[in-house]
Amino acid sequence: MGSNDQRSTIRKVAVSSFLGNFIEWFDYATYSYFAVVIANVFFPGDDPALALMQTFAVFALSFLLRPIGAIFWGSMGDKKGRKWALSTSIFLMTGATFCIGLLPGYHRPRRPHLAAAAPHDPGFLGFRRVCRRCYVPG
Repeated sequence: MGSNDQRSTIRKVAVSSFLGNFIEWFDYATYSYFAVVIANVFFPGDDPALALMQTFAVFALSFLLRPIGAIFWGSMGDKKGRKWALSTSIFLMTGATFCIGLLPGYHRPRRPHLAAAAPHDPGFLGFRRVCRRCYVPG
């Protein structure tokens, strides 16, 4: 009976690892595919090439900061347990993704009563994207 339990555990771990890896690379592919749209919506439209470069700069920064998240979440997993680290990182990653969805476009009319909740500064897209990428390695 022990070998069936071990196989079941290995299967669950393999499927979970596959799904996590798939979602992560899907995120990279989706961001890259929609880079032109993201540039038009979230960055100033004076120079489309510059807006696209800024979009890819946010992508590169979030990609480069991933190892910092791995170091942090690895140590937290060692201290507080892997289940805690995974659950917390998924919760924080979901929150960061939700906050990215709340961002208004750069060219939308500014509403003073919403300025604190959803600022129009393109830096907030970068900040939330970087936060989200730092939570992924958990």
